[in-house]
Amino acid sequence: MKHVFREARKFSLIAGGGITLMDSDYEAGKVGLIEKIKINGYGYSGSVGGMYQFTPYVGGLLSLDYISVRGKRPQEGCSFCSEMVTTSLSAVMLLATRASLARLYSKSFRRGIILVPYLRGGVGFMSYQASSYNDEQSADPATEYPDLTLVVPLGGGLRLRLTDQISLATEAVLTMPFSDYLDNRPSGNNLLKTNDQLLSFSLKGLYHLGHKRSQAVSGSLFKKRGFKKKK
Repeated sequence: MKHVFREARKFSLIAGGGITLMDSDYEAGKVGLIEKIKINGYGYSGSVGGMYQFTPYVGGLLSLDYISVRGKRPQEGCSFCSEMVTTSLSAVMLLATRASLARLYSKSFRRGIILVPYLRGGVGFMSYQASSYNDEQSADPATEYPDLTLVVPLGGGLRLRLTDQISLATEAVLTMPFSDYLDNRPSGNNLLKTNDQLLSFSLKGLYHLGHKRSQAVSGSLFKKRGFKKKK
């Protein structure tokens, strides 16, 4: 418990990008999985932010995300496009640290690279704008765009520490907005029968400001690669 609540005082800059899937109100019908994804909406996302680690296990994340999603135009239906900018504040919980995971394995495995799992959840605001088309004609807006709504991001990932200052992370985040107008169709026909939702998969890079050598890195990974600790 003393280690859990020990002060870390570490700040990291974060940037990354990936793909996003939307659970929209556009019914796909009896088609394959890929076609369902295209009709419901898919696109890309980008993110920048900063994380402050209060303890080795707990941190706070401030994130700015841009998401662009488009739906495929079925032969008998319509399509949509949506652009979203989200600002959110999340709590980050590392389920373990590199040092604690290293102690669980044999000495030979400790010298390898260890993935650290983490969870995140928070609240934020989303500014969004959407348009759709019926038979090549622009559909009426479902609300006054651009619009603003609350969002709740929930997710987690795996963090890989490459050096004392550089890490990579793979992350999956479910973004739940308090609005059903992200696809310009408030019909409530999405798969989960709720508001429009977004599922993003991304790869992020972390740059840790300052220089603090950890025991796990200085005592294992660097020795394996032939580096010696300076006296």
